[in-house]
Amino acid sequence: MFMNPDAEYVMMNEVRRDEKLLWAGRPTAGFVLTPVEAFMTIFGLAWTAVPLGMLLALASGEFEKGEEAPPLLIMGPFLGVFILIGLYMLVGRHVVAVRKRKRTFYGLTTERAIIKTSRETASFPLRNLQHISLTEKRDGRGTIMLAQPNPAAAYMPAGHAPSFDVIPDAREVYQLIQQAIRASTCSTGS
Repeated sequence: MFMNPDAEYVMMNEVRRDEKLLWAGRPTAGFVLTPVEAFMTIFGLAWTAVPLGMLLALASGEFEKGEEAPPLLIMGPFLGVFILIGLYMLVGRHVVAVRKRKRTFYGLTTERAIIKTSRETASFPLRNLQHISLTEKRDGRGTIMLAQPNPAAAYMPAGHAPSFDVIPDAREVYQLIQQAIRASTCSTGS
């Protein structure tokens, strides 16, 4: 396990005088397909296909004999909104995730876990971390949840529990967090 130089530089500006930077890292760059992303992509495909098929049928006028088609000017914009939402689920959410990971940095100090994005810095005192969990892939990348996750939040934008997402050497960082929590608890308990 090593410190990412870019992340270390960013995190050094966040470290207080009474703490030491133990680890700094970044999420894996580029496209990453998680189980939630895979599900949402498949759902987005279905979401997009149905209104797109309806719009194409309206535009071509292919309806049963004697059946009158609803006006394209009325149904077109309505179906267009559904198509745009589906395209976001298919492609847009992946673009947003890549951009977000590109601007995210993580840090672990002797006192806190830090998540810094281009918009905000969140700090989580180690003594308050009650539930941390690790989800790891075979290649060593993984996600460390810093709080109990809300199952429904995975489908909502910016609604998930704080975490170090898709980091390399996740198990080693997880163990380092556990050691830092124990050390923090011992130093505040004495």
